Amino acid sequence: MNEKQIKAIECLNELEQYAKEQKLPTRMIDSISECKKRITENSNWNEIDLEVENLFKSIETKTGLTSVQTDNNKNEVSVQQIKAQVTKMADRCHTENITSIDMIAERKNVIIKKAYEDMQEISHTKAHLDELKNEDLYLEFFQQTKREYEKNVFQMIQEMLSDISSNYNHMLEHMRSMFQSIGGFTRGIGNEKFYYEFEGKKDGIEKKINSEAESSEVGGGDIVSFGQKTKDTIKDIVKKLNRKRKLLSWVPFLVLVILFSFKAVTSQEQSHQTIESAETGNEDDSGVKDFIDDAGKKIGEKAIESVSLKALGSFFSAIFTFLIALVISLGSVLIFLILLIIVIYAAYIKILKRWCNHQICKKSGDYLKTELIQFEQSNTLMPKLEEVIQNSAEEYERQYLAILNQLFTGTDYDSAGTENKEINQFTALKEKWNALRYE
Repeated sequence: MNEKQIKAIECLNELEQYAKEQKLPTRMIDSISECKKRITENSNWNEIDLEVENLFKSIETKTGLTSVQTDNNKNEVSVQQIKAQVTKMADRCHTENITSIDMIAERKNVIIKKAYEDMQEISHTKAHLDELKNEDLYLEFFQQTKREYEKNVFQMIQEMLSDISSNYNHMLEHMRSMFQSIGGFTRGIGNEKFYYEFEGKKDGIEKKINSEAESSEVGGGDIVSFGQKTKDTIKDIVKKLNRKRKLLSWVPFLVLVILFSFKAVTSQEQSHQTIESAETGNEDDSGVKDFIDDAGKKIGEKAIESVSLKALGSFFSAIFTFLIALVISLGSVLIFLILLIIVIYAAYIKILKRWCNHQICKKSGDYLKTELIQFEQSNTLMPKLEEVIQNSAEEYERQYLAILNQLFTGTDYDSAGTENKEINQFTALKEKWNALRYE
């Protein structure tokens, strides 16, 4: 047998199975078997084709698959053909929806890449020192990253759903035109039916799907969780380095205390040595001391007698002036020294603070870079985003197909339930045989 014969027998086998499932008369089943036998015997193809065509018509009549008339009453269009055409339109629309989803594949990657880049911005610690030192600002950074990411995601989903909506609008417009051309209003489907079942509900569907998408978790929670996870480590780094900075700020005072303590001890030892030397000298030179004391008394008495009160006043005045000048001179030096010490200490504190900030940036940056690499490698954003996109598209299709079913409910084109399955099966077999006729 050639390939055409093999395909013909396969098609008739399926038709025979369908006839048995529908419990059609035995004579129809026997006719199908006879056609299969004639094909294997290489009988005239045209005769076989004509007989099979008559079989299809008989089955169509027996199963109650009626036909409807077009407006010009010249050509008959069977109900199953209309249903098959509607199914093709729905399948074509589904394919277009898949294309709409595929079209945002690159955009998904761009949005997620941008989210990772926005998160990595915190690892540029010099520009975000305030966030590292303030826990609230640190967490707010990731909240802002989440908001930006979700804004881009939901805008993309909204545009995708808009494309899907356009696909369905286009499909239903074709259906409307088709039913108008075949006089569908006589079977219960007219413009009014389309309006109430479709136009009046599509806005509600779009709002509902968009609302559900925006309330879905697309990965923004993972971004915030990263901030929550890392904040304690960052807080410990900052706390330890600030404590170290405060301790180092007291080092100059400690050095001064040690120096003064050492100087005091040294001065005390020198005083003890001087006192001991003086006591030893007094024992050896007591005679000399007596002689000096007597001479001093005599000289003093002579000096008092010879110096007038006026000269004594001038002497004390000169001494007082000298002392004041000495105090003023020493005071200026002291003030200068104090100011110099303050300036040096302020510079020291500034350098210490800069060192502390540098260490905070370095250690926090190393930690965050490692954590961000692990977060990106975990790839938690993409699966959640794809799930929401897929669910939104599928829900959109479910809602629109529900409208489509309601559109045909109660009409001769009702495609719900088992009947639709049977009609589609019979139509597929008929189209399969028609394809063989022209091979």
